Amino acid sequence: MDRAFSAFKFAQNNYGTENRYHGETRRQLGDPLLPFKEILIGFAGFGSDNSDMKADPEVKGMFQAFQDILRKTLPREIGFKSLEVRRPELILKTDTGEFPIDGASGGLMSVMQVVWQIFLYTKSGKSHPTIVLDEPENHLHPSLQREFLRNLVTAFPLVQFVVATHSPFIVSSVREAHVYALRALPVLPKKNGPSEVKNSSSFRAEMIDLKEQAGPATQVLSEVLGVPITLPIWAEEDLVRIIRKYEERELSRDLLDEMKKELQTAGLGCLFPEALAGLAR
Repeated sequence: MDRAFSAFKFAQNNYGTENRYHGETRRQLGDPLLPFKEILIGFAGFGSDNSDMKADPEVKGMFQAFQDILRKTLPREIGFKSLEVRRPELILKTDTGEFPIDGASGGLMSVMQVVWQIFLYTKSGKSHPTIVLDEPENHLHPSLQREFLRNLVTAFPLVQFVVATHSPFIVSSVREAHVYALRALPVLPKKNGPSEVKNSSSFRAEMIDLKEQAGPATQVLSEVLGVPITLPIWAEEDLVRIIRKYEERELSRDLLDEMKKELQTAGLGCLFPEALAGLAR
C-alpha cells in the first residue's frame, strides 16, 4: 500500500511540469489518471482469489473497499453502483448509465481523486491521520460543495480534517466542526514613519459558533467570510440609486407603487422588500 500511495503521488507531482518562459518541458507522465487506473485495476486483478491465482494479502479486498468508500462520498444523484474493469478501461456504473472513468466530469474526478489519496494513505498504516485540504471547492458545483466534507467525515471517521475554504457551503456542512474566520487586524498610523499593525501578525483567528444554528449560505458569507451583500455589484448600485431617489419624498401608496414599478423596469422587482427597508432607515 505504501508503494501504491507513493506511485500515485509521484504521478500527480510529475504531470505537466514545464518551464513556460524557456519552452523547456520535463513532462514525465501524459495522463494523470493513468496511475489511478493502473493501481485500481491491479487491486481488482491481484486482490481476489480465482481458479488460477491466490489473492495478494496486501491488496486483498481493496478494490471492493474503495467502491464502498465511493458509495459514501460520491453525490447521491449519481447513483453509483460499482467499478468494473474492461481492459484497458475502468468503467463507472451508475443508475443513469455506464461510462469510462476518463469521461467523468471535472467535479466528479476531483472528488474521486481526493477520496483515492485519503483511502491509500489510511490503508498504508496511517489510521488516525490529519488531512489538510486547501480550497476543496475548486471544480465542485455548489450542490457538491454542500455534501463534500460531510461525506468525507462519514467515510473516514478516524481522520481529522483541517480545511481552508472560501465556500459558505463547505463552512457550514459539518455541524461538529470548529470554524475559524481569519480577521484582518487594524492598521495603526504612526506620526513618524510607516503605519504598522497592532502586533507581529496582521490577522487573527476568530472562532465562529455555528453549532447551535443552521444559517443559510448568505448568513455564513456575512458572518464568517465577511461578505455582507450577495447581490451583484451592478444590482446593488442600482438599488441604492433608486432608494436615494425616493427617500427624500413623503411616503405614500403612490410613491411605493412608483418605486416598485421602477424596480421592476430595472429587473430588480424581487428586491422591493430591501428597498422598503432602505427607505425605513
